Amino acid sequence: MRVLFSQGGGRAGQHLAITWNADRFELVDGPIEISSIAVTPDLRPGLAVRLRSVNQPEIDFTGVEVHLDSGRDDHDNRMDQVRLLTAWVEEWVAATGDPDVVVLGDFNTMGGGGLSPRDELYAVDAIVGAAGLSRVENATGCSQYWEGPGRPDGVFRSSLLDLVYVRGLEGAGPARSWLHCERFRCADLVSRAGQEDGTFFDVSDHCPVTFEVALDAMP
Repeated sequence: MRVLFSQGGGRAGQHLAITWNADRFELVDGPIEISSIAVTPDLRPGLAVRLRSVNQPEIDFTGVEVHLDSGRDDHDNRMDQVRLLTAWVEEWVAATGDPDVVVLGDFNTMGGGGLSPRDELYAVDAIVGAAGLSRVENATGCSQYWEGPGRPDGVFRSSLLDLVYVRGLEGAGPARSWLHCERFRCADLVSRAGQEDGTFFDVSDHCPVTFEVALDAMP
């Protein structure tokens, strides 16, 4: 396995990483730091690589990872980041002539600015759709848990923050979330004293998300 980290990580030093099986794919371009989406000094850049199949060299694609601003008060920043990300993808496809792109990561679609989380999700769909990207549906329905509004009561609610968008990859999807998202099927997660959920507290509030692309379905 090979792994590459972003140089920039914002003020909190939260670097992005992309890893791949070097027996299956070789690096063609990258790592590429998409610094334009770090619209404030505390935010993270995007990270991109272009990979080519070792066994089927006619197959290549660009993978882009993001971790956008969080919080309902930072909705405007996120929308700016999504627009800048979309512009980068359009410019990259024009420069490389390769339409196959995967954009994924934590989009933090929490809502804000008068929008619900679902409204923001659809707004992101519309913006990136201008670059030919379409969202891979998450069959589980969520990818993260949080405390929810009001005082902490040991009951955590699910949300869909981690998204996958593809262009030119006809055989992609569906996505699926695992660990506590799968176990609780996106229903409320009760985690009071003596009932703590191991992966939520000891690993991450986010769940791993997987999806597949059928390489023989790629143009």
